[in-house]
Amino acid sequence: MNPWMDAIDKLRFHGYSVTLNEGRLRYTYQGKGNPPQDEIIPLLEVLKAHKGEILNDPYFLIEQTLQRINEGWESGTLEWIKVNRPDEWGKVIALEQEINEAAFERDFGKLKKVLERYQELFTKLKGRMAIG
Repeated sequence: MNPWMDAIDKLRFHGYSVTLNEGRLRYTYQGKGNPPQDEIIPLLEVLKAHKGEILNDPYFLIEQTLQRINEGWESGTLEWIKVNRPDEWGKVIALEQEINEAAFERDFGKLKKVLERYQELFTKLKGRMAIG
């Protein structure tokens, strides 16, 4: 694991969320009490030092999209979609293949567009599931 991935994992362990917003890294404390500043500050410094690497890592972009999609979803949702909505499941699989290709090619423009379509699909699915 590289240093910035390790720093993100440790920040999450301490109750922080690390997100990307308009090309900027955001750190938000969501835990209880006060985080141990003597441990947190060095981790934030690692992220600042590696910001360029983080922003240019296709897997960080994928992870951020998956985190947004997973917010508010219950365990087993994907299995439910696979069984009950086979047409939409086919779209999920096709988009995942496009995501993998764009990440492998390190084509960030394509990757961002496919991730947007992926998130839009899950937003639509969430709306359909809420309706019934």
